[in-house]
Parts: sequence; structure tokens; C-alpha cells
Amino acid sequence: MEVDGINVARRKKGASDTGEYVLRLTTCGDRKSKNEGVSQGIFAPEYATAETNYLSRALLAWLIIKSEESPYCENSFDNLKQILINSDILSDENLSNNHILHNGITCCPLCLKTINYSELHEMISYEGADALANSSEQIAGSTRATKINLFHITPLCYESLEHKPSRIAWGHAICNTVLGQRFCVSLKDIIENGYKINLLSGKKLWVNENENFMRSEQGEVWIKISD
Repeated sequence: MEVDGINVARRKKGASDTGEYVLRLTTCGDRKSKNEGVSQGIFAPEYATAETNYLSRALLAWLIIKSEESPYCENSFDNLKQILINSDILSDENLSNNHILHNGITCCPLCLKTINYSELHEMISYEGADALANSSEQIAGSTRATKINLFHITPLCYESLEHKPSRIAWGHAICNTVLGQRFCVSLKDIIENGYKINLLSGKKLWVNENENFMRSEQGEVWIKISD
């Protein structure tokens, strides 16, 4: 940032943003606003390399194209697709096994429900979320939070930086909140490293080796939230 042509480290009255920085655009409500600044609380992208951030944005853009009822045609983005292929990010092992895509459509890695393009722009609502029943309803224009958020399959911790293109996706904000700082374990990982439970109803459940994450073959999820 600069004030009268002099570089400053902190924002102050009269400062202008220059160079590369994060820009957030609020699209909710009647009052559109622009919020600029060098540090906006997104510590993972701030401390990742430029290449990591570029490829992460590239994958998120691709997943928008692949969302349900997307207005975009995949064939119009061959350059983007080739960049991701060359970086080995579009492999089935990464996207399908981690539930980033399901049957070729973007989905939430936790609940496995497909993500509709419109949800990327809709304001978050806690209606129907039993675990968050006491959360207040959001007022239009009072929040930038949308129904769909950046979703880290491996939790972000201060001792490690897991903001990697192969470990990010789009996911429901509510699923993100419920999961918290826990690994989002795929069904494939649980089958390979966990064990199976056969219920009297005939349903099969798979439990991971730490016994804190359980999935059904249909993708239903149970998470242990306390020790």
C-alpha cells in the first residue's frame, strides 16, 4: 500500500492498494461493495507458493464448470483443462476417490451431494441443518458467506500447510462447519484401511482405523465429535 507515493505496511486513511493482493467482491444484498487489502484472514493462500495458489484457483474454476446446471461448456476451456492434466490434478484417483467429482459432476466431499451452479452464489442458510438449529438466519447483505465454500479435505493446521490443489474442493458451508478440523475420509480410504460393520438391517458401514469416521456404501457419514 502507498500513501502519497510512500510504501506503508498497514492500512490507513488515504492509502491505496498496489501490486498483487486479495480482492473480495460482495454480491449479496442490494449494496455491492469492494473490500481490498493485503491480509484478509485467508492464511493458507497467503503462505502458499504462487504456483500452488494458481493451480488451486485453476481447479476451483474447473469444478465450477463441472457443477450441476453450469452455464459453461467444458470444450471452451481446453487450455485450463490441459494445465490441470499436466499437473496431474484431473486424475480419477484424485477427483473420484476423494469425492471431489461424482459421475463427472462437482460434489461435496463430505455428504457427496452434487453442487448446483446457483449454490455458488446463494447466501448461506442453516435451514434443515439439525446440528446448527440454533444458528440465526442470515440477513441479506450482512454476510459474504455462500452455501458453497472452499473445502479442504485435509484440515489446515498451523504446523503444516495442506493448501494443495489435490486436497481442495467445493463443499457445503454447513458440511465444512460440521466437519471442523477433521480429515474428510473417503469411502475408498476407509475400505482399504478400516473395517466393515454389517447391521441387522442389511446395511453395510465402513469404519476408519481411528474409529472416528464412518461411511455407508451410499455415502452417508457419521463423525465422532468427542473423545
